Amino acid sequence: MLEAVRRQVVPSEDAPLFVLDGTLNLRELAAAIEGAELFVGVDSVPMHIAAALDKPQVALFGPHAPGKLAVRIPTAPLWFGPATTANCRIPTK
Repeated sequence: MLEAVRRQVVPSEDAPLFVLDGTLNLRELAAAIEGAELFVGVDSVPMHIAAALDKPQVALFGPHAPGKLAVRIPTAPLWFGPATTANCRIPTK
C-alpha cells in the first residue's frame, strides 16, 4: 500500500517527500512529524502522534470502520467506505 501511495505523490523542492519507515527512534519520529506540513501514514502510533500535534494528515485504515477507532480531530474530516471482512483473518463472531 505504501508503494502505491508513494507512486501517486509528486514531490518538489518546496514539498519534499520523506519516507521514515523504521529509520527513527520515537523521539526523533515525533520531532519529524512536528516539523511536517502533512502526515501520511497508516493507523498506527505515528498517526496518533500527528493527531496529538494537530497535524493535517491522511490516515490509511484497514478493512474496518475507522469511525469506531479513529482519533477524533475537529479539523480533520473522516472519510471511509463500507467496511468489509472478506479478507479479515480476525473472527467476527
